[in-house]
Amino acid sequence: MQLFHLVYCLVVTNFDTELFDRIGLFLEAASYLQRNFYQGLESATGLPGPWFETMVRIYRSQLRCVRVGELAQQVTFPASTFSRMLDRMEEAGLVERETDPSNRRATLVRLSSGGIVQIEEALRSHDPIARAYFSSKLEPSEMEILEGLCRRIRDLNI
Repeated sequence: MQLFHLVYCLVVTNFDTELFDRIGLFLEAASYLQRNFYQGLESATGLPGPWFETMVRIYRSQLRCVRVGELAQQVTFPASTFSRMLDRMEEAGLVERETDPSNRRATLVRLSSGGIVQIEEALRSHDPIARAYFSSKLEPSEMEILEGLCRRIRDLNI
């Protein structure tokens, strides 16, 4: 029992509460923002937030198609969850999958013609919702600083 207490004390005394609080605060803020933003988008467009996010990434890609694995990493879903979501989006007629001609083991996902129409309509709702839950909360200079910090954190953790 004394060894356990000693190890416990060492762990607790080496615990960086400031770092813990900062990460927790960052994740909490991101969670609230995502939840509110997704709810606003779904109310306005009928698209669940993860579907919107996925469709925007495909829509904005250079060839308007993305490998499934790359897309799953960008939207940070577990592969099995992402695959099931793509199944539902395909059933809804929003996306199509095809074999990547440059690598037959990979699958590409692209927006269907109906998916393009739906995401273009949904994008019209984006700015007012993003302003309501995000940009209206910060000064323009703070937005620039936040963007730079988020890009750096993302790029250093890829």
